[in-house]
Amino acid sequence: PRMIPERFTQLIADAMDRLLRQEAPGLISKLMESGKDYLTNEIKVSQMVEEKVNDYDLRQLEDMIKGVSMEELTFIEILGGVVGFIIGIVQVIILCIFPIF
Repeated sequence: PRMIPERFTQLIADAMDRLLRQEAPGLISKLMESGKDYLTNEIKVSQMVEEKVNDYDLRQLEDMIKGVSMEELTFIEILGGVVGFIIGIVQVIILCIFPIF
């Protein structure tokens, strides 16, 4: 036998549901704000990154940066060569059409 009637249990469940729906957004907002403040004030990400970078040997750091940027630098070199070639062809065509001498 149940000690608490089902209607009373449902009434309490409905009241709790309404209360949670009303209060949850404010509580979540406060929790997020407090978490943000904690992360901002207590955990210094920029300082941690700076310390890690400073711990690297200069040669090792240079090799890492070159490794990451090598593909982009190669693309820039190739693109520069293509653009230079096109400009050279245009100059030759202009000189053929309008000779200086």
